[in-house]
This record gives sequence, C-alpha cells and structure tokens, in this order.
Amino acid sequence: SDVCSSDLAAASGLETMPVYALQLGLLTLVLAPPARRGVALAAGVAAALVAIRTDGFVIPLAIAVPLFLAGQRRLALAIVAACAATFAALTAWRLAYYGLPLPNVVYAKVHGDLLSRIFIAAWNVAFFLTFTGILPFMALPFAALPRMARQAIAGGLSELAHPRVMVVGVSAALVGYWFAIGGDAYGERFLLLLYPLGVLMLAWLVADARIAVTLIVLFDLFPLFYDGRFAYADKSYDMWIETGRFLGERHPGATLAVDAAGKIPYFSGLRTIDMLGLNDRHIASIEGVAYRRPGHSKTDHDYVLARQPDLIAAWRTRDYDITWKLDRERYLAAGYCPRYLVYSERDRVPEPIIDLATRPAEAWADISMSWNYMVLERRAECPLR
Repeated sequence: SDVCSSDLAAASGLETMPVYALQLGLLTLVLAPPARRGVALAAGVAAALVAIRTDGFVIPLAIAVPLFLAGQRRLALAIVAACAATFAALTAWRLAYYGLPLPNVVYAKVHGDLLSRIFIAAWNVAFFLTFTGILPFMALPFAALPRMARQAIAGGLSELAHPRVMVVGVSAALVGYWFAIGGDAYGERFLLLLYPLGVLMLAWLVADARIAVTLIVLFDLFPLFYDGRFAYADKSYDMWIETGRFLGERHPGATLAVDAAGKIPYFSGLRTIDMLGLNDRHIASIEGVAYRRPGHSKTDHDYVLARQPDLIAAWRTRDYDITWKLDRERYLAAGYCPRYLVYSERDRVPEPIIDLATRPAEAWADISMSWNYMVLERRAECPLR
C-alpha cells in the first residue's frame, strides 16, 4: 500500500512524497535521543510541511502538544511557532493575491457537516481502503491506545513524550483528521505515515518477533492480490494526454469546460473552466452542497453554460447525459452537441477518439461504453434529440 500509493501520487504530480518524507523526518527528530535533537531543524521541517500543504500543520501539532505537556517546551514551542509563522505568512499572501485566506481547493473539498464527511470517509474505508493494505495500520493506533493510555496515566505527563505513546497518539490524530475532512479522492494518500508507525506499533504489541514479522509480511502481501494499482504494465495509452493533445490541435484558441482539470488543460493549452471548482473560485465557494466525494461534490452548470465555453469535456452515461447531473436535454437547450467520444481503457486502440460528426446519430447508441468520456461542442444544429 505504501509503495503503490507513493507511486500513484508521484506519477500524478502530487505533493505526497515530500510531505511524507518531511513527516517521517520530523518524527525521527523528536523521537531521537535528546542530545541529537535539533530544535532549529525540527522547526524548519515543520515550516516546510505547512509551506507545501495547507494541512501540513496537523502532524507537527500532533507532535508538539504532547511534547509541551511532557515539559519539552522549547522544542514544542519552536515547532508551533514555525507552523504559525509560515501559515500566517501564506495566509497574508493569499489574501493579498487571491482575496481568500485559504487555497481555493480547501473550499472545494472540505464542506458540509461533519457527520456527512465522517460517513463518506467510512464508506471509503469499506469500499476502497479495505483492498489497499492500509486498513490494519489504521486500526492499530486504536488497538494500542488503551495500553499507551495506561502507561501515560501511570507515568504522568512526562510519559506523553515516550516514543511508544507519541507514535500511537500521532497515528490516532492522523486517522481522526482523515475522517474529519471526509477522506480523500486519492485513497490513502494522507495516511501513508501510518505504515511505518504501524510497523513500530505492531512490534511493540506483539511480544513474539516471529509473529510480528509474519503479520507485517501478510499485511504487505495482501494488496498485491487485491489492489488493482499493483497491476504494473507498460502503458501505451493515456486518455487524458490523448484528449488534451487532440483538442489542442483540432480546436486551437477554444475555451474548454472540463471535469478533469489536469492533463487535458496542460496538453491542450486551452483556456479552461474547472467544472468541479478546484480551480474556480465561484464553484468552490458555493454553500449548502451535500458532501458526496472529496473534490467532486460542487458544480454549477448554469454558471458554466452562461460562460459559453466552446467545448465541454466530462464523463457520460449510455444516454449521453453528463454524469455530473447535466442531462442532455439541458446541454442541448444551451446549444451543445456531443462531438467526440474518448476511449477510457488502458491499452491503445486503432480509433481512441471517435468523431461523432462522421457517424449518423442513430448509430451513436451502439458505440461501446468503453468510449465513455465525451466532448461536447457548441454549435447550432445537433442530430441528437
């Protein structure tokens, strides 16, 4: 799980790898013998975490609070001060540049009531994380919590800085945070730190080293058989790159509205409207939207259609509706018509992009749903009715 999610995150251009490395580095610093602790270095790592990701303060604070209560105030205050100063500076810059205190993506992803977010996170655990191998490491903090709590109570506040208590507390805080924000569209991306911490916890909980090692190996082997991301193979075809380059060549200078505002805008070079709001302030700031999936809950079709993009690209249904509750009657009335269908499987086919303008409308229903990504074009006449 650790390796696969790291590969996925790196290949997707995400910040996961440096954040993971910094989190692990900060924990190593504070758990090292006191003579080896570098207060300035720990503060620098904490500042870097906040600079890279908005929620980068979560792990530093989960570390600093028990350190402070345990009497290691210089180290704890240095970490907190570094986080606060970096966060304040970034907030001031965002207010001056964007007019928002937080990145736009936060407003698009974290919204709705807490219970809804917890429910969606639990759903992700049941239907996705179960197959990734991270689940045992999510459960371990809570299995170890009673023992660590007894140790802390018996030894007083000074025990909060004990490595075992610290590892369990930080792990539990990370899991709690993940549930509070409603999980993540990239699975266990925010939870990778649980793997090395879980290995430590398992070694502490299981007295017999042979049993502990056996469990760790089994936990590591499980996703190899059940997590589809481990089906490594040469990838001859990337639908997003294919679509981006195709639209850039066929429709230079066009304005595109898209639900996958990553590779398609990059490779097309087209001016783009993000239909899901990660890069659109108006959509991200919509209130009163039910929380359904991180980063995929907010849309405003009236707003998008009013801006009259030349093209709209999104996933389709068999009836040629757009999956984000934009049915064909609505986009037809706004003057749009299906123009291209994009093949969405892994391997290249002779015709990855079908130009519907070359096929009679009565034949559209027979096109396989393997071509289930659709590009609409704004034009006066459309044979689809």
